Amino acid sequence: MENLTLFIPTYKRATKQKTLESLSMCPELLLITKLVVRQEEFEDYDWLYGDKVEVLTLPNNISNICQTRSWILNNCETDNLIMLDDDLRINRRESVNRLVKINSVKLLDMINQLNTWLTDGDSPLVGAVSYTHLRAH
Repeated sequence: MENLTLFIPTYKRATKQKTLESLSMCPELLLITKLVVRQEEFEDYDWLYGDKVEVLTLPNNISNICQTRSWILNNCETDNLIMLDDDLRINRRESVNRLVKINSVKLLDMINQLNTWLTDGDSPLVGAVSYTHLRAH
């Protein structure tokens, strides 16, 4: 996964990093993960997570998520990137009406599959969907 970086843009959630908590089951994913924060919050995030992931600081002129995502795209040093919201609980569907917490093997498989789609060149943009409510079909 040397050509992939995972970015988690985050704001005002220093003690509520659900996505980072989910990723922490795979130490190899933490090595390629970067939290992206505003300058005024850098010390809090760096103190809490700087020993686990790299914490990047946005320039002062960036003040919303659209500008943040654009900055990430323009400053990524790897060929591929995945941006993850900071409040994800990563689950897998066990059946139509049941989600279960993902395990480290399945999480790594998911990230590898997304990276493969990005690398193949046929899919310049890939994503995963978040469902709040389960629906029977």
